Amino acid sequence: MKSTNPKFQLTCGVLAILGITLLQPATAAGAKHVHGQGSLLVAQDADRWQLEFSLPASDVIGFEHAPHSKADRSRLHAVERQLVLPSSVFVVDNDNCEVTDQTVSLPHSSKKQHDEHEDDHDDEHDDHHGDHDESTHSEVTLRYELLCSEPLQTIKVTIFDIAPSLTDIDVQWVTNKGQGKREITPMQQEIVW
Repeated sequence: MKSTNPKFQLTCGVLAILGITLLQPATAAGAKHVHGQGSLLVAQDADRWQLEFSLPASDVIGFEHAPHSKADRSRLHAVERQLVLPSSVFVVDNDNCEVTDQTVSLPHSSKKQHDEHEDDHDDEHDDHHGDHDESTHSEVTLRYELLCSEPLQTIKVTIFDIAPSLTDIDVQWVTNKGQGKREITPMQQEIVW
């Protein structure tokens, strides 16, 4: 279900602009894709919340290249099954929220892409992809929309359990209480406003 609430869309737009504005100096200075570091944008409009994660594929999946082998494809599909469960990614502080929409976007996750290859083609497949995928930097994008009957006070980010090489996530938020930012880590997983 897509949100058609114009105010919510405006809030998400403002959050996107806030993110672009805050990240612009780093981008202009030549900041690059950094393994171990991700970002989370949180927006609230009354009883609607949106969480959008951007994380290095190498930290979440274990690799950034197209899946070369049956083991790579199995890993990709296993991670995808975990990420569609919001509790694998985050936990909210009350039971009065429901996920109304979510998008899990993993690079190379099309099940049609390589599943038709048989195991004996894996070595040939590796040779085909070996030269051009090594420098690829891929991102995992996760978006969750929540409808909450009571305002959230905290969000605990649990994706560190799936992605142990993830060292920190830069969080920015716009809520009815205001805006802010902070860094969370495996040792400090809670966002409080």
